[in-house]
This record gives sequence, C-alpha cells and structure tokens, in this order.
Amino acid sequence: MFTYIKNTPVVFSTFIASIAIIVAMFVGLQGLSSLRASEKTISVTGSADRIVESDSAKWTLSLVRSAEKDGLKEGNTLLQQDTKKLLEFLKNKGVEEKYIERLPIDTQSICFNQNDSNYDRNGNRICAGGGSYSMSVRLIINTEKAKEIADTSTQATEYALSQGITLSNSNVEYFYNKLADLRVDLLGEATKNAQLRAEKIVSNTGRTLGTLQSASMGVFQVTSKQSVDFSDYGSYDTSTYEKKVTAIVRTAFSIR
Repeated sequence: MFTYIKNTPVVFSTFIASIAIIVAMFVGLQGLSSLRASEKTISVTGSADRIVESDSAKWTLSLVRSAEKDGLKEGNTLLQQDTKKLLEFLKNKGVEEKYIERLPIDTQSICFNQNDSNYDRNGNRICAGGGSYSMSVRLIINTEKAKEIADTSTQATEYALSQGITLSNSNVEYFYNKLADLRVDLLGEATKNAQLRAEKIVSNTGRTLGTLQSASMGVFQVTSKQSVDFSDYGSYDTSTYEKKVTAIVRTAFSIR
C-alpha cells in the first residue's frame, strides 16, 4: 500500500536541490584536489653567463680605384699597386698570406646621369650620357688571431689614408669557437641558479624544496659584453671582440 503525500512537488524539488548540492560539493573537491596537485611543484627559470674573448675573426675589405673609360689599364695598374702595398702592410703586422683570400678585380660602370642608363644582355650597365668606372678588389682574411685583427683593422685604415689608398666596406666579424663546451658548463650553472631561486621562494612558504622534476633549455645568446638586449629566439653578435654568452634553463622542482 502506498501512502499519498499531499505536497509531492515540494518533496521532489527538495530532492533535486539535495542532488545539486552533492554534485557541487563533488566538483569543488575535485577542483581542490587539482589545486593541491599543482602546488606540489614549482617552475623557475635560471640563467648563467660568461664573458669570453673571440678566438677567430673574419675581416672583409675592398680597395677601390676610379678610372675613365680610356683609363682602365692605368686604373688596373694603380689598383694592383695599392693591393701590393696593403698586403705588405698586413704581412708586417703578422697576417700571413695563407689566411688572405684575394678575389678577382670587379669593374662597375658609374653613369653621370643615373636615370640615363641601360643594361646589355650580360647585365652590364651602359651609360648613354657617359660615365666612369669603379674598380675594386676584395680581400677576405680568416684568422685565429682575433685580437691582432682588431688592432690591425684600425691601423690599416690610417695606413691607407697616408698612402692615398681608398678602402671600402671594411668589416670585421668576431667568433668564439668553443661554444659547444661552454654551453654544457653554462647549462649546469643555470640549473643551479634556478635551484637557488626556487629554494628562496619556497623557504618563505614554510615548505622545503624537493627534487628536480624537469629541465629544458631556453634561449642561448651571444651578445656584446655590455649588452642588456634579450631575444626570444636567441642571438649571436659578431661585431665585438669581447662577448657575453648567456644560457637560460626552465626547471620544475617538487615541493615537500
């Protein structure tokens, strides 16, 4: 025999409300569990840097002479003389000939009126209104004497001016060839730096730092000595003799 309850809708509503409260409590406990799980680790970024001196250099420069159309032969002779003088200067500075690559002479037309020029089938410029020629020879010097090249490149400009030699596009690039070994050392130091930071943070919470859970290498940068620039994609500066090499490591530690 069933007993009829007069206020059935009220009882049913109360039942539904009770179920809703239980579900809400379950979801809340799940959220609390996830929160506590996330608090069991701490993510910290560590860094380390080292100042190094470049151990190789690439010096590119050009010697230039101007010549009229009927004076190309003379211009070539003068350019050869300029090149011989500069090579002798470099030899006296300790730059051996085996480190020097000499490219063939390049001759370019220089039109009096830049708007009045065409090109032949070989891509050579034809000056309809007349013009002159620029003759140049490029030297490329690759050497492990980076410090010497840093000084010699400056002295070469002064020497060229004193001899009436025109230098163009003189540029020295400096490199450090032991980056692979240095990278290993810096990554270890960066990881230790991350651990010290994590310990400092955790100590203020009354808990202790546990073991390293994960570590991944971030950007690796080679910048000028005094640079504070930072790139998300890393960088490699070749303009300065002294460089700052920086390693970044992203870590995660457990917390007890």
